[in-house]
Parts: sequence; structure tokens; C-alpha cells
Amino acid sequence: MKDADLREIRAAVEKRAREIAAKTGLVLRSVEVGRGEGSLVSIEARADFANVAVFANAAFSAAPATGATYAWSFVTPREILFQDGVFSARVLRGSAPPRGDPFRARLKGHHARFTVHLPGEVSHADGARSGSSVTWRYSLDHLCDDPAEMKAEAKAQSMTGTLLLGALLLAGLAVMIASLFRKGKRVR
Repeated sequence: MKDADLREIRAAVEKRAREIAAKTGLVLRSVEVGRGEGSLVSIEARADFANVAVFANAAFSAAPATGATYAWSFVTPREILFQDGVFSARVLRGSAPPRGDPFRARLKGHHARFTVHLPGEVSHADGARSGSSVTWRYSLDHLCDDPAEMKAEAKAQSMTGTLLLGALLLAGLAVMIASLFRKGKRVR
């Protein structure tokens, strides 16, 4: 892939990401486009959002674009829910290229990767977990034909331990101050 092609892809992805952010309320942090293995292009968009309901917005839906190029909304997680430490999401195939479409041949061997950072430590997940994050990886062929489901559960960090540590530190500080005060009286 030529550098000019990569710049063109980056410009198109960045434009689309900004459009989606403007329509949905996402705060776009960065868009990275680079070379992957072989002809693979790596695209990573980072954004902040106040509520997972933003992903139900119609701005993520797309029909086939002009020519044989399709919008990539079929790789965007939907039906996202995070409640009581349990995260779940589905990738729907509604705007994927239909079977038999020549564009599908380009998808072979390529993958989509999703990483979610959860509050607290991940206790269970059907993806690869690392500390407070979980990553799922799906082949684009799979996403065209089958809905993908992601599930993870996080244990909230214990406030009891933090409060206990704070209380111990305060008690230690009080003992130190009291002992210094006593030593000060003895010296005089």
C-alpha cells in the first residue's frame, strides 16, 4: 500500500469519525490509521462517551456506499449495556456486504478488535482479559454472517480496603504526633 493511499484512507476515516462524533455526542480523542500485516490497514478510533446508549444512535448505521465500497458500521458494537458490573454488547451484521458481493473477498484474513476498559478488575469475560480491560477479536468474515456477542464482568474495587488503609495511616500519624509532643515536653 502506498503512503498516498494510507493518507487518503486516514482522511476518510477521520472525516467519518468526526461526523459520527458530532451526531452522537462522542468526544473524539484520536484516530490512528497505519499499516498492518500484508495489505491489512489498522484503524483505531478512541472516544469518550457519557453513556453507552450513544451506540444505539442511527449515525452508526449505514447502507452500502457508492460503488463497491461499504460503510464499516457492521463492525461497530451495538446493544451495549453496562449494569451492576456486567458489560454486554453485540455486533450486528445489518450493514455488512451480502453473500456473493465481490467486496467480501477483500475481508478474508482481516479482523476487527474491540477493547473495553471497565471500572475494577475483570473477574470473567469471554474475551482476552488483562487487569481492567477485555479485548475481543473477530474475523471480518465472521462479522458479516454471524452476530458477535461480548460479555465481561468486573468486580468493583473495594472501598473497604481503601478506607481501612486510610484509617491506619491516620492512626499512625496520630501516634507519631503524640509521641513527638510527649518528647517535646520531656526535653524542657
